[in-house]
Amino acid sequence: MSNTSYKRTIEPALLYGGIVGGAIVLHSIILYTLDASFSTYSQIMGYLLPIILIAIVLYLFRNEYLGGIMTYSQGLGMGALIMVVAGVISAVYMYIFLNYLDPDFMKVVFQQQEEKMLEKGMDEAMIEQAMEMTSKMRSPVVMTVMSFLGTAIMGVIYSAIVSIFLKKEPKDPFAAV
Repeated sequence: MSNTSYKRTIEPALLYGGIVGGAIVLHSIILYTLDASFSTYSQIMGYLLPIILIAIVLYLFRNEYLGGIMTYSQGLGMGALIMVVAGVISAVYMYIFLNYLDPDFMKVVFQQQEEKMLEKGMDEAMIEQAMEMTSKMRSPVVMTVMSFLGTAIMGVIYSAIVSIFLKKEPKDPFAAV
Protein backbone atom coordinates (compact mmCIF):
# COMPACT_ATOMS: atom_id res chain seq x y z
CA MET A 1 0.00 0.00 0.00
CA SER A 2 1.43 3.33 -0.96
CA ASN A 3 2.00 6.14 1.48
CA THR A 4 -0.70 8.21 -0.24
CA SER A 5 -3.42 5.59 0.14
CA TYR A 6 -2.39 5.07 3.76
CA LYS A 7 -2.73 8.80 4.40
CA ARG A 8 -6.13 8.92 2.66
CA THR A 9 -7.60 5.71 4.05
CA ILE A 10 -6.00 4.04 7.06
CA GLU A 11 -4.89 7.17 8.91
CA PRO A 12 -8.33 8.85 8.97
CA ALA A 13 -10.07 5.54 9.70
CA LEU A 14 -7.88 5.00 12.76
CA LEU A 15 -8.10 8.63 13.87
CA TYR A 16 -11.83 9.08 13.46
CA GLY A 17 -12.63 5.51 14.48
CA GLY A 18 -10.70 6.11 17.69
CA ILE A 19 -12.66 9.30 18.32
CA VAL A 20 -16.02 7.63 17.65
CA GLY A 21 -15.11 4.52 19.66
CA GLY A 22 -13.82 6.62 22.54
CA ALA A 23 -16.98 8.75 22.55
CA ILE A 24 -19.20 5.65 22.57
CA VAL A 25 -17.21 4.11 25.45
CA LEU A 26 -17.22 7.40 27.38
CA HIS A 27 -20.99 7.67 26.91
CA SER A 28 -21.41 4.11 28.21
CA ILE A 29 -19.25 4.83 31.25
CA ILE A 30 -21.23 7.97 32.04
CA LEU A 31 -24.54 6.10 31.74
CA TYR A 32 -23.26 3.28 33.94
CA THR A 33 -21.93 5.73 36.54
CA LEU A 34 -25.28 7.53 36.64
CA ASP A 35 -27.11 4.18 36.81
CA ALA A 36 -28.95 5.09 33.60
CA SER A 37 -27.81 2.20 31.40
CA PHE A 38 -31.38 1.02 30.92
CA SER A 39 -33.10 4.40 30.61
CA THR A 40 -35.09 5.58 27.62
CA TYR A 41 -32.41 8.22 27.09
CA SER A 42 -29.74 5.55 26.74
CA GLN A 43 -31.83 3.66 24.19
CA ILE A 44 -32.43 6.77 22.09
CA MET A 45 -28.82 7.94 22.31
CA GLY A 46 -27.65 4.43 21.44
CA TYR A 47 -28.96 5.14 17.95
CA LEU A 48 -28.46 8.90 17.69
CA LEU A 49 -24.91 9.20 19.04
CA PRO A 50 -23.27 7.03 16.34
CA ILE A 51 -25.23 8.81 13.61
CA ILE A 52 -24.18 12.22 14.88
CA LEU A 53 -20.57 11.11 15.30
CA ILE A 54 -20.43 9.56 11.82
CA ALA A 55 -21.85 12.75 10.32
CA ILE A 56 -19.24 14.87 12.10
CA VAL A 57 -16.25 12.68 11.25
CA LEU A 58 -17.29 12.17 7.61
CA TYR A 59 -17.68 15.92 7.27
CA LEU A 60 -14.19 16.37 8.73
CA PHE A 61 -12.82 13.60 6.51
CA ARG A 62 -14.32 15.18 3.40
CA ASN A 63 -12.87 18.59 4.18
CA GLU A 64 -9.48 17.60 5.65
CA TYR A 65 -8.49 14.62 3.52
CA LEU A 66 -10.46 14.95 0.29
CA GLY A 67 -10.33 18.68 -0.31
CA GLY A 68 -14.06 19.21 0.21
CA ILE A 69 -15.14 16.67 -2.43
CA MET A 70 -16.44 13.22 -1.47
CA THR A 71 -18.38 10.70 -3.51
CA TYR A 72 -21.07 8.56 -1.98
CA SER A 73 -18.86 5.46 -2.15
CA GLN A 74 -15.95 7.24 -0.45
CA GLY A 75 -18.26 8.30 2.38
CA LEU A 76 -19.77 4.86 2.72
CA GLY A 77 -16.39 3.13 2.67
CA MET A 78 -14.76 5.49 5.15
CA GLY A 79 -17.79 5.45 7.41
CA ALA A 80 -17.70 1.64 7.45
CA LEU A 81 -13.96 1.62 8.23
CA ILE A 82 -14.42 4.18 10.98
CA MET A 83 -17.16 2.10 12.57
CA VAL A 84 -15.09 -1.10 12.34
CA VAL A 85 -12.36 0.64 14.32
CA ALA A 86 -14.98 2.01 16.75
CA GLY A 87 -16.44 -1.51 16.98
CA VAL A 88 -13.08 -2.95 18.00
CA ILE A 89 -12.70 -0.28 20.68
CA SER A 90 -16.22 -0.79 22.04
CA ALA A 91 -15.80 -4.58 21.95
CA VAL A 92 -12.57 -4.38 23.98
CA TYR A 93 -14.36 -2.13 26.47
CA MET A 94 -17.31 -4.54 26.60
CA TYR A 95 -15.00 -7.48 27.30
CA ILE A 96 -13.18 -5.63 30.09
CA PHE A 97 -16.46 -4.36 31.52
CA LEU A 98 -18.18 -7.75 31.57
CA ASN A 99 -15.17 -9.67 32.84
CA TYR A 100 -13.61 -7.30 35.35
CA LEU A 101 -15.64 -4.18 36.09
CA ASP A 102 -19.15 -5.61 36.55
CA PRO A 103 -19.37 -9.37 35.96
CA ASP A 104 -22.98 -9.38 37.24
CA PHE A 105 -24.19 -6.82 34.70
CA MET A 106 -25.63 -9.44 32.34
CA LYS A 107 -27.62 -11.01 35.19
CA VAL A 108 -29.34 -7.66 35.70
CA VAL A 109 -30.00 -7.37 31.95
CA PHE A 110 -31.63 -10.80 31.82
CA GLN A 111 -33.66 -10.13 34.99
CA GLN A 112 -35.04 -6.98 33.39
CA GLN A 113 -35.88 -8.88 30.21
CA GLU A 114 -37.73 -11.48 32.27
CA GLU A 115 -39.68 -8.74 34.09
CA LYS A 116 -40.68 -7.15 30.77
CA MET A 117 -41.93 -10.51 29.51
CA LEU A 118 -43.99 -10.92 32.68
CA GLU A 119 -45.45 -7.44 32.21
CA LYS A 120 -46.47 -8.37 28.66
CA GLY A 121 -48.43 -11.29 30.08
CA MET A 122 -46.29 -14.14 28.78
CA ASP A 123 -46.73 -17.40 30.66
CA GLU A 124 -43.94 -18.97 32.73
CA ALA A 125 -43.19 -21.72 30.20
CA MET A 126 -42.64 -19.25 27.38
CA ILE A 127 -40.48 -17.04 29.59
CA GLU A 128 -38.42 -20.01 30.72
CA GLN A 129 -37.92 -21.14 27.13
CA ALA A 130 -36.88 -17.63 26.03
CA MET A 131 -34.49 -17.25 28.95
CA GLU A 132 -32.98 -20.67 28.22
CA MET A 133 -32.33 -19.64 24.61
CA THR A 134 -30.70 -16.36 25.67
CA SER A 135 -28.58 -18.07 28.33
CA LYS A 136 -26.21 -19.11 25.54
CA MET A 137 -25.59 -15.41 24.89
CA ARG A 138 -24.46 -14.64 28.45
CA SER A 139 -20.79 -15.34 27.82
CA PRO A 140 -18.60 -12.23 27.84
CA VAL A 141 -16.88 -13.49 24.67
CA VAL A 142 -20.20 -13.84 22.85
CA MET A 143 -21.29 -10.40 24.08
CA THR A 144 -17.99 -8.92 22.91
CA VAL A 145 -18.34 -10.42 19.44
CA MET A 146 -21.97 -9.27 19.26
CA SER A 147 -20.90 -5.77 20.32
CA PHE A 148 -18.33 -5.61 17.54
CA LEU A 149 -20.66 -7.00 14.89
CA GLY A 150 -23.52 -4.74 15.97
CA THR A 151 -21.36 -1.65 15.87
CA ALA A 152 -19.86 -2.55 12.48
CA ILE A 153 -23.18 -3.45 10.85
CA MET A 154 -25.02 -0.44 12.21
CA GLY A 155 -22.05 1.69 11.18
CA VAL A 156 -22.41 0.56 7.58
CA ILE A 157 -26.13 1.33 7.64
CA TYR A 158 -25.62 4.72 9.29
CA SER A 159 -22.76 5.54 6.90
CA ALA A 160 -24.95 4.69 3.92
CA ILE A 161 -27.57 7.15 5.13
CA VAL A 162 -25.19 9.93 6.22
CA SER A 163 -23.15 9.69 3.02
CA ILE A 164 -26.24 10.56 0.99
CA PHE A 165 -26.31 13.96 2.65
CA LEU A 166 -22.57 14.61 2.89
CA LYS A 167 -21.48 13.59 -0.59
CA LYS A 168 -20.14 16.42 -2.69
CA GLU A 169 -19.41 15.45 -6.25
CA PRO A 170 -16.71 17.27 -8.24
CA LYS A 171 -17.93 19.87 -10.73
CA ASP A 172 -16.10 18.08 -13.54
CA PRO A 173 -17.36 14.47 -13.67
CA PHE A 174 -14.18 13.37 -15.50
CA ALA A 175 -11.77 14.96 -13.01
CA ALA A 176 -10.97 11.63 -11.34
CA VAL A 177 -10.23 9.89 -14.66
